[in-house]
Amino acid sequence: MRAATKALLALTLAACAIGCNTYSYLDFQTTIDPTWGSQAAQVITSCHMFVTGAVTDNFSIAETRPDGTPLCPPDPPTLNITRINYSTFAESGDVTFTLKTFISTGEKPECEVAEGTTTISIAKGLTKMGGDLVLKAKAHDACPN
Repeated sequence: MRAATKALLALTLAACAIGCNTYSYLDFQTTIDPTWGSQAAQVITSCHMFVTGAVTDNFSIAETRPDGTPLCPPDPPTLNITRINYSTFAESGDVTFTLKTFISTGEKPECEVAEGTTTISIAKGLTKMGGDLVLKAKAHDACPN
């Protein structure tokens, strides 16, 4: 019986080594470039995050928080959009986050109004703080809306 228990324990540990994952966390603040300003940023209609490098992902950032306060774009005069806490099973490498904002609901490339990027190196199983992702204005004269 004791041999069977040891064998079961060894099998469980081996399965966990193969199938158990450790999260790594990447944390950074998204803000609006002060030279652009929060009033000018009110033209934003959608915000989309693209993740590349050791991880590939993309997701939209909501227009409002659960309490109804504006998120993307933020309510003037604030320049902070939100803090991103991103988790991944990736164990190493660099992850680049690119936030693109648009003045059209279809997120057409010609309607991109601002963009910001930050890159963070993964530290397996730890939280790694990255530099701020700062949205900078882009020309968008060709947007048909």
